Amino acid sequence: MSDWVWGQISAFASLPVFAGFFVVSLLFIFVLFPLTKRYYKDIPTLDVNPWGFSVADANQTLGKMNEQQLRMYRNQELLTDMIFPLVYGLGFAVAMVLLARYTGAPRWLVLLPLATALADYVENLSIISMIGRKLRGEELGPMAGVGSVASRFKHFLLLATVLVLLGLCAWAVWQRYFSPPSKFGASRSGG
Repeated sequence: MSDWVWGQISAFASLPVFAGFFVVSLLFIFVLFPLTKRYYKDIPTLDVNPWGFSVADANQTLGKMNEQQLRMYRNQELLTDMIFPLVYGLGFAVAMVLLARYTGAPRWLVLLPLATALADYVENLSIISMIGRKLRGEELGPMAGVGSVASRFKHFLLLATVLVLLGLCAWAVWQRYFSPPSKFGASRSGG
């Protein structure tokens, strides 16, 4: 499976494609998310905690929101938060492919950012479910636990993805500038 995923990502992986995903990610972070979060300025949403949210956090956060804020939060989860994992997941996957090609890292590493995005989708779907239950006046139900686990798993995988990418960057710099020349006298740049 990892070879198939590698092949799919590798087919379009290039520096301009990565730059495009990077720019779109910045638009989400600095434009789209602040536009929707202005409706509940003093209430941090469930996905901003870097260690994930607990069931108690979900009850507390959603309990602070009025009906209009809950509806806006649900719209954010249905629109921007459903597109953003695709953008950053594919962006990180492209970066992983580019660096793994250069360093010779294992192909299965491309699955890390995609697993992160999948966990983010589970988290988002659980938040949508919890908001729906809250709007109907019901308890949050078992989706609060599912969302809590997915949220923590997403943050763990995101940290692992970033650390692997930084490690691959360091390895690529080492190979390029500090590794001894090969015994055949050719450098990595083809000279």
